[in-house]
Amino acid sequence: MNEPCRILEMFSAAAVVCSGALAVAGGSASFKQVGASPADVAKGWLVAPALERSGAVGRCQQVQLIGTGSPIDVWFAVSASDHLAILPVGEGSTAWQVELRDPDGRALREGHRGDVLGELRVRTGTLHPFGAGEAVRYDVASPQPGAWRVRIRGIEEGQSGLLMIRDETPVVLRSVRSTWKAIAGEPLSLRAHFEVTQGPPRSIDVISAQARVLGGRALPTQCREGLVTVPLSLGAGEHTIWIDAIGVDRESGERIERSVLHVLRVEQDPIEILDSVQTRQLDSDRVEIVVPCAHSGTREAVLGGAEVWTTGADAECMAWIGGLVPLDSQAASFVLDTRWLAPVGAPHAEIELRNIRLADRDAAVLLGDRKQLAVGEVPVGRLAVDDHAAERAMRMGCGDRGGTLVEAHPRATPGGHNLMLVHGYCSDGISWPPEQFSGDVSVYFNPDQNFSHDEFALDIHAYGSQFKSYGIAGHSQGGNAALHLYSFYWSGLDWSTPSPEDGGRIIQALGVPFEGTALAGNIAALGEIFGIQCGANYDMTYDGAAYWLSFVPGWARGETWSWTTTFTDDWWSWDYCHIAADLVLSDPEDGVVESFSGDLDGTNFMGLKEGWCHIEGMTDPAQVLDTVRNNEINAEAAR
Repeated sequence: MNEPCRILEMFSAAAVVCSGALAVAGGSASFKQVGASPADVAKGWLVAPALERSGAVGRCQQVQLIGTGSPIDVWFAVSASDHLAILPVGEGSTAWQVELRDPDGRALREGHRGDVLGELRVRTGTLHPFGAGEAVRYDVASPQPGAWRVRIRGIEEGQSGLLMIRDETPVVLRSVRSTWKAIAGEPLSLRAHFEVTQGPPRSIDVISAQARVLGGRALPTQCREGLVTVPLSLGAGEHTIWIDAIGVDRESGERIERSVLHVLRVEQDPIEILDSVQTRQLDSDRVEIVVPCAHSGTREAVLGGAEVWTTGADAECMAWIGGLVPLDSQAASFVLDTRWLAPVGAPHAEIELRNIRLADRDAAVLLGDRKQLAVGEVPVGRLAVDDHAAERAMRMGCGDRGGTLVEAHPRATPGGHNLMLVHGYCSDGISWPPEQFSGDVSVYFNPDQNFSHDEFALDIHAYGSQFKSYGIAGHSQGGNAALHLYSFYWSGLDWSTPSPEDGGRIIQALGVPFEGTALAGNIAALGEIFGIQCGANYDMTYDGAAYWLSFVPGWARGETWSWTTTFTDDWWSWDYCHIAADLVLSDPEDGVVESFSGDLDGTNFMGLKEGWCHIEGMTDPAQVLDTVRNNEINAEAAR
């Protein structure tokens, strides 16, 4: 075994006895050489996600308002359902005069009851943190199906606003991209269709649609066979595509109107994966697999993944390898721990790589892929039963690739063994209350940031370099960043104690959008109106999250504990955490994150708790203030 691996394994074993001793030389982070079992591939965790199950979802209609100095009339269709919510948003919108009329032309008044009109309830709530000031929301019970009208007075000439309309008909507008590969100037298209989310199936045809780039030009659309297609050719950067569609239920004839905002990240410098793979023995257990690539050399590392298969009639998947893969001007370098091949039962094996993927490390945008590459004959390693040090090395490799070498210091390094409290995206204050935690506790705080998961993880790594070891309690995107850090980099997380085998929890996550949030695009729309906030974050879209997760191995998921919360649901009223987010999210949700997104397959899901919202200022208390959960996080944390 080579020296870095020997030091790592000796130090890992000693960490349990000696309370750990983190040693990351210098300020840069060293890549793990990620290995995972074929079971992770079989479960679908480490394969490219299906396009049709990703994309963006629109649950309401959104109408852009531009003031003319005169009243603005908006007509919209309402399907048969038990609830209708209407929310005008804009600077000073609480002073706008809003008149709502049903299909019979009757104006609704607050508190009015009737067999047809139902009840109108008017409520005011804050738009923070997605917008400035407050907004007034109008809720109608059992709305009459048909064409409704909203008349708005008081919008100044040239002023921008947004009208959000949602009925409870279980139909969404789903936008799906044509390919995971998004390269500047290369063709890409979006296809949107109406999708029934519950109840009996319904056939809904798109009869008209419009599309535009948020803040920019109109886009051509094609409606055919129930779909709207939007062909695109975009420059590098982040783009939000806004699609409005009108559909008709074939059976009932009801009109359904929805809007969807689809955030796309477009990259430059695609990577072409070439032939003639080379191998090099690194040490007694590891082989470097050099995959030749053609690209312009703008990246030093990419997110990479490949399945390792034997060849021949009885070909079998033996492992998945990847993680952050070093990239030079000519090749990407994967590392295979040959002990994954031990079941072959022979001294050598003929192998090939399948489903090779290379993606941008900051946005998990696919840059290049290939179905199959022959590797050739490699030695087969030996794996003793219950050799935990070897199993750890097979999963994480050695800290000798990318960044600075991970090694053990001859004496204890400065700093403590801490529970690190990490806030989320664009936080404007400390989220977790430090006074509710005891022992060695540290607070990571970097306010008003819009980081990719990789940037966030590296920032945590830099902050954590002052400690011997640490576990993380991650709120919101802080949990994504913690999982990214543990999956792909050597850090203080790897030396925390007690170990998972002894009951320690390395990552504890609350309100984390592991699978993304529908708010990602809508934040951009509100930001266009108010000119504030940190902007859209591609990593937290459904698309970005799905592709990022396709590189996260099961062993990292398995050492993550996750909780979700939602608002108190009173049977006599329409409840929510956030007055606007409620119109774009699916229940149960906490005002930012839908519960399904925090219940990531392979993690230890600790359940959904009612009566708590994502942050302070929402209708229920902030989820990070729950003393019962915080006591558990404090007691069970690895440090």
